[in-house]
Amino acid sequence: MITRRQVLAAVGVSSTLAGCPAVFRGEHVVTLSDETTIEIPASPEDVPVSNGDRSLPSDIGENIHTEVTLGDRVTGDSPHDVRILNPLGVPEIYVGIVDLAADSVVYDERHPIPEDKKLQITLLEHSDYLVAVSVPEIERQHTVRVPCDYFDCNDSTTYIGIDEDGQISSSIFREAVACPSPC
Repeated sequence: MITRRQVLAAVGVSSTLAGCPAVFRGEHVVTLSDETTIEIPASPEDVPVSNGDRSLPSDIGENIHTEVTLGDRVTGDSPHDVRILNPLGVPEIYVGIVDLAADSVVYDERHPIPEDKKLQITLLEHSDYLVAVSVPEIERQHTVRVPCDYFDCNDSTTYIGIDEDGQISSSIFREAVACPSPC
C-alpha cells in the first residue's frame, strides 16, 4: 500500500525533474495514477461531505456493475457505501480514495460504468476518507469527505454522479438514529 508521504515524495521529485516546482495548496496534495490530484487541507473538515444536491437520483442504476470492498471489518457496526452513478453515460470514471487516519491512498482505479448501472465501493474500516471522482472526458472532478462518524449501526451511503449538464454532484444519506459514533 502506498502512503501519502510516498506519493508526495514522488510528486515532488517528478515535478522538480520536469522543471516545475510542486505547488501545494493546503497541507498536502495527493496525485493519483491518472494525474487527478486530491487536495488535503490542514483541516480535512473543510472538505464538504456533499455539495448539497439532493436531486441526485439514488435509484439510477439499481443494478451494480462493479462492487469493491475495502478494508477489514473491525467491529459489528455497518460499513459505509460509496455509489458512483453515471447517468450521463461517460465512457470512464476515475475514483481515488484517501484514508486520512491511515495516511494512505486505499483506492486508485478507473471504471467503465454503464449509464443504467453503478459502481459500489464498500468501506469497512472506520476512518475519515476523501473520495475523489474524476471524469477526464469532460474535465471535471469532485471531492467529498466521508467522516468517521458516518459509520454507525444503521445504513449510510454517499452518492456521486454526473448529471446531464456534465456537473458532478454528491449527496449523503444516513440513518443515525440511536447509534453511538464509532469514532
